[in-house]
Amino acid sequence: MVKLGSGEHTYQVSGDNWGNLPEGWFYREATSVDVDSNDNVYVFSRGNHPVIVFDTDGNVLRSWGEDGVFTNPHAVTIAPDDTVWCVDNADHSIRRFSPTGELLMTLNERREHSPAMSGDPFCSPTRVRIDPRNGDILVSDGYGNARVHRFTPDGKKLIRSFGSPGTDPGTFNLVHDIDIDEDGYIYIADRENRRIQMFDPEGNVEACWYGFSRAAAICVSNGLGYVGEYYAGGGESGSYRNAGHLGPRVSLTDLQGNVLARLGEEPFGDEPGRFYAPHGIATDSLTLWEISTWPKSPSPNTAGAWTRPRNCVPCRSWSKRIEGVSAFTNRSVFVNGHSPGRPSYDSTRSWSALEVILATKKQACIRSPHLGTPCPQRSPCCPWQAG
Repeated sequence: MVKLGSGEHTYQVSGDNWGNLPEGWFYREATSVDVDSNDNVYVFSRGNHPVIVFDTDGNVLRSWGEDGVFTNPHAVTIAPDDTVWCVDNADHSIRRFSPTGELLMTLNERREHSPAMSGDPFCSPTRVRIDPRNGDILVSDGYGNARVHRFTPDGKKLIRSFGSPGTDPGTFNLVHDIDIDEDGYIYIADRENRRIQMFDPEGNVEACWYGFSRAAAICVSNGLGYVGEYYAGGGESGSYRNAGHLGPRVSLTDLQGNVLARLGEEPFGDEPGRFYAPHGIATDSLTLWEISTWPKSPSPNTAGAWTRPRNCVPCRSWSKRIEGVSAFTNRSVFVNGHSPGRPSYDSTRSWSALEVILATKKQACIRSPHLGTPCPQRSPCCPWQAG
């Protein structure tokens, strides 16, 4: 067992695999994870079964999304009613499905997009969140726009948008992840500005949290913030690559942005307690789940995103991991990801890992996707890699 964090926020991770993928199933790149009201775990990946649903013991309940439904899965969000929102940053689609995969609503059709940096919806969006107060739909429009949009619950009316490119408070340099708390306050992982920004429900900036590497994921749960951070050293292949304290890691904060603990101070790697690129985080009532990619080749690189938090009820203890998932006791965090170098791979393997870390007090889910390589289906409005 490896201990991460410090003081009240100390966690243990075993490095053992969690979950049971059937033979021939693979993630390729596990990009997002979330948990429903029954603590079933949804993993969104770029493999041969894009949406896989596990029970709390890691058994596969079902899968869907095969046969070309998705182009480049980026984020999954479970709404309060347990419907499933899927965002694809390559084909720009934003769709709502039933828990078994029936299409219920389309907020944006596949391959329809606005001009890059126009500020209009949508250009390579990154995530959906649902306002728990009123059901409004919030979209982080991050790769091709520096913008956040709010829609009515039926998706028919754009209420407001906010944000523009920049480094000042209230502006963005890649809106990579979004979360919203029970009071309607909005938290943005402003990745390339290396900060978390907090906004009121109307989109007015309230605070900026600093002290992170590349803040790719944000989850707010039970009065804590979980920030997934990418590596931010002086060069992917230089001497800083082996330095500590530069990510990838997960930071725990209070809701004033003060860092309470860092999970992971070592360089990226597949050893227990290390990350590649925390890309998404979410919580359930049992454990803190992390999803990361564990490449089987040299020069790995990953990126990240989060999923929606859940109320945490201290429960049983775990100490397991699934290819890309590690577990901590009492509460789990899911982190998923993929290898940015897109190394050549055997398609029968799962290159992405879902890491489940069981924590003694709180839980969160983290996901790590691909970083640093061009999208194989680069969209005309996306100036960045598909991460």
